[in-house]
Amino acid sequence: MVEAALIAQIDDQAVQSAVSVQQTLVARIGQERLDLWFGAEAIWKFEQGGLVIDLENSFLLDCVKSFCWDELRCAVSETLCPTTPIRLIHSARPRLPKKQATSSLASQKVHGGPGNHDTTTEKDLVSGNLERNSSTIQPLKNGNFGFESPGHLTASPHSLGAAGDSFHRDTEPHSNQGPHLRIVQAKTLQRNESSRSSSPERLRVVNEVNLWNDYVAGPSNRLAFTAAEMILERPGTLSPLLLHGGSGVGKTHLSKAIAEQLRLRHGLRRVLVMTAEQFTIDYSESARGGGFASFRKKYRDVDGFILDDLAFCLGKNQTLSELRNTVDNLIRNQKQVVLVSDRPLNELSGLGNDLHARISGGMTCHLDPLHLDTRRELLHRTLHKYSVDAPESALDTLAKTCGGDGRAIFGIAFRLLAQQRSLGRPLTHDETITASLDLIRACQPVIRIADIEKAVCDSFRLDPKSLQDKGKAKTVSAARMLAMFLARKHTQAAYAEIGEYFGHRQHSTVISAHRKVQQWLDTNTPLQRGTTSISVRDMVQSLETSLQVG
Repeated sequence: MVEAALIAQIDDQAVQSAVSVQQTLVARIGQERLDLWFGAEAIWKFEQGGLVIDLENSFLLDCVKSFCWDELRCAVSETLCPTTPIRLIHSARPRLPKKQATSSLASQKVHGGPGNHDTTTEKDLVSGNLERNSSTIQPLKNGNFGFESPGHLTASPHSLGAAGDSFHRDTEPHSNQGPHLRIVQAKTLQRNESSRSSSPERLRVVNEVNLWNDYVAGPSNRLAFTAAEMILERPGTLSPLLLHGGSGVGKTHLSKAIAEQLRLRHGLRRVLVMTAEQFTIDYSESARGGGFASFRKKYRDVDGFILDDLAFCLGKNQTLSELRNTVDNLIRNQKQVVLVSDRPLNELSGLGNDLHARISGGMTCHLDPLHLDTRRELLHRTLHKYSVDAPESALDTLAKTCGGDGRAIFGIAFRLLAQQRSLGRPLTHDETITASLDLIRACQPVIRIADIEKAVCDSFRLDPKSLQDKGKAKTVSAARMLAMFLARKHTQAAYAEIGEYFGHRQHSTVISAHRKVQQWLDTNTPLQRGTTSISVRDMVQSLETSLQVG
């Protein structure tokens, strides 16, 4: 490993993650180049779920960006998670004198004393329990570790033995030559067997999730899921793919699952997953620093490119120009591109004609709010995963009332998990409903008559406010009755209020429209929508899905 590298904010997972990343990086570029490009005093930190590498100076920072950024990105993707952010910084800090560090370690017998080998290796230490108050860790080339702690504890000569629990106090004041290196807790540790597995296996162990198998396909996302399956059959043939839909419908989950399967099924190591914000920031930093060559190599020399939140780039002309050129290059080389947006392509005109045309030439898939069956299946899977035992009748009620946002379902599952643990037994029907009641109320959308009017007009392709006119055309009349039915079902408005909104009509007209639509539902009467006909049940389901109340 990098001599005198310091990894901050130590906990069990951070130790294992940092060591694994460095091991993978050494396997890719070799120890010599790692020492050369990162220097002797690189600080590896985990902050806010991301890896931060603090280098000694700006020269080393440029070296890492220019010569081994792709290898570092791949090492993090293989070891941790493809979406783990990486940030390179350099900050002024006092150097750790190598001579002092070596003598300090030797005097404390961290290396086991002169002529001896330390019994605690990286293999022993990588999966153990370290004290949380230790602040830094120094992995050395022979696999031993020295810790720096705010206290005055140092390792005894036998503190790294089999028992490894003995300590003695260092009563001497600190010297001015630099900080002491100490062992705050020495304990022989065993490597987790899962860390020895191959890169794809390690990815699954660290994340404890298989994104593809955890994705629940249903009527609301069937087309998008089928498109993803087609991509995985032959990557690059269906590119670019645009996934768009509202919040919580599973766009990001599906895009990351595609990236996961591109690695596992096809062995594609260079699959880049990022947000449009990260792309924009990276482009801006490259523009200021003149590092366009490195930037373009990073984004164009890949096997797959997944970009989330495409709408963030709207209005940023230079970023859009670079994105268009990047997408062009990847499509020309038959690489897979997946774009994710919260709005459809016709509302992304700000992308520019060129990029708009390239996306139009690929595959566009809309994801609706989660269908009832999809919500029910997702809730059951999540509760089963966390061993939550609740009555089926209560779960069906929750699935019907929790709305079409998948995140709300996870929130309900975690609430039920906490409730079951607090009680120490399976939940009853009333306990299940009561524990989730405030979450259900929070995720229930507030539906206005105007929202229903807009949804119906969009579905029937009618002009806005046409339902409030006095016209009695058959298409407009059927749409108006359907809107009155939904307004009565999903709002608290009275018959008279609904009639007043839709063209100052009497409340008896609304009652008649409600009964008529109910008859259509009983017989599943087809309704004419433009040049096609659609059953009234499918129409109502589609409208309720768009309103996130279905």
